Amino acid sequence: MGTMEPSHQQLLRQVIKRVHPDLFLAHPFEMKVNSDSLQALNAYADQLAVGASPTPAQLEFYVRTGDAQAGLALITATLPGDGDLLPLFSAFGLADEAAARGTGELFAPAASLAAWLRESLSDAARLAGEHAALAAASQELRTAVERAYDLGHLQLSNEYPLQCSEQRRNLVALRLLEGSLSLLSSDNPDRFQGLHLRLSPGVPGTAGNRARECHISDDGVVHLVAEDSASTLQALAALDMGRARLLARVAHFWRRRAWDLEAPLASLLGVRCVACYSNDMHSHQAFVLWAGAVLRARHRFEAALRGRAFSFGLLVHAGGSGPVLDPVPASAYVQVRADCHPSQLLEYLTGAAAAAADAASGVAEAARAAEAAALEAAREALGVRALLRLCSSAPQAAAAAARLMRCAPALRAALPALRLVSLALDDGYHVWDSGLVSIPHDFGASELEPALQALLADARVGAGASPEGPRQLPGTAASSDGDRGRAQAGLAAAATGRPRRGPSTMPPRRAPLASWGRAATRRACAGAPPRLLRPMGSLLRR
Repeated sequence: MGTMEPSHQQLLRQVIKRVHPDLFLAHPFEMKVNSDSLQALNAYADQLAVGASPTPAQLEFYVRTGDAQAGLALITATLPGDGDLLPLFSAFGLADEAAARGTGELFAPAASLAAWLRESLSDAARLAGEHAALAAASQELRTAVERAYDLGHLQLSNEYPLQCSEQRRNLVALRLLEGSLSLLSSDNPDRFQGLHLRLSPGVPGTAGNRARECHISDDGVVHLVAEDSASTLQALAALDMGRARLLARVAHFWRRRAWDLEAPLASLLGVRCVACYSNDMHSHQAFVLWAGAVLRARHRFEAALRGRAFSFGLLVHAGGSGPVLDPVPASAYVQVRADCHPSQLLEYLTGAAAAAADAASGVAEAARAAEAAALEAAREALGVRALLRLCSSAPQAAAAAARLMRCAPALRAALPALRLVSLALDDGYHVWDSGLVSIPHDFGASELEPALQALLADARVGAGASPEGPRQLPGTAASSDGDRGRAQAGLAAAATGRPRRGPSTMPPRRAPLASWGRAATRRACAGAPPRLLRPMGSLLRR
């Protein structure tokens, strides 16, 4: 039997950061291949995490190369049944690093949270500022292009990139689009009026794929890959605008009809809400037909339910497989297939399954609200921009938030740059390309005492030796004497959080991997319906 070594979990993250489907939205085939292989790798890792003998797996991944002519490269790896991940790491050039790590700690850098933060916050603040500036520039340019050419909607395929390099590629694509639209509309300002466009940054050296990737979808959305000015101009000039507008009007009819039916359905069924799972025209058509069948049986539902109210919502999807009615674990939603007969739905709502789903929904909502309140309280105490949970367990996050609350005065006094960054409760120490700072959820509060005492002592020495005051990170303000006093008082409270402990290990992840990335995360954080039919597993969450 194999077990997942802690050091291997960090190496897996490096692999996932190169092959995540979000990075290949402009390449549908390659994105699907990577998604399928990630699911297979996820299942393999799940088996390792629980100490089981994994099933051998053949993996194929597309990755971006530095060679402009090569574009994308295919990497293959065969994982054996003994749990050895070395073939995967070797395929990605990580064999030497895997051998060097051995069975060591998941993250090498710091034994002390405060010391590691002191070393890392400057880079994190710089990355966060750069990422925010690029995101603002991208949003401003996108809005300007929409208004200047009266587009119906302009969407970026990678709308919420985690890396600054992806933000820059978005800006390049928007500038290419703007230049092409300007040239083509010079003699007809209304040429692109009402156009719905989905823009993807191009990858140099992949021009042969343009015919497949630049097209008008069934819902009238123009999918355009902006690689260079010539190919972008050629693709826009060849568009059948009449067909695009006709398809867009048809798609808008079905979308509007689906939206109009959601409120009457929720009122009739007594559920929190009813929503269409996907935003494509086929799903909207299936939703409308299903809604019509349910509304035609209005009298049966009214007589059986008699005004009963449920705390869960319904997500209606057009998938032809899986259970007809399926509660989403640890959420407030039940998934319903669009071919679910009204009698099946009525039987479910009047039976024990709906009562159980209602109770589970209430528990999930209460837990989510409590977690949000705990994270917000810790965020305010620390003064950081945001505090997120990336570890898989909500109780772990709640315990970490409580310890951070006790440590907050000391951390704020020693680390003024905290106010410039966002923190994530994770499985170890890491600074992401967006400037997000991950810290281990199981850090010991007692770790802070010696480190903070040293940091505060350094600050006092610096204040006495230099008229400029204590040494600071760039862009931060010096701590006041009152802050230092509160920090010293906070050391005792921090030390009582729990006894000193050895290096942390990463528990098996049970959180889902959102195939389409940040959009799913954003919806989940906003309390909107989840977009995954089934969780994809544990260790590959990012």
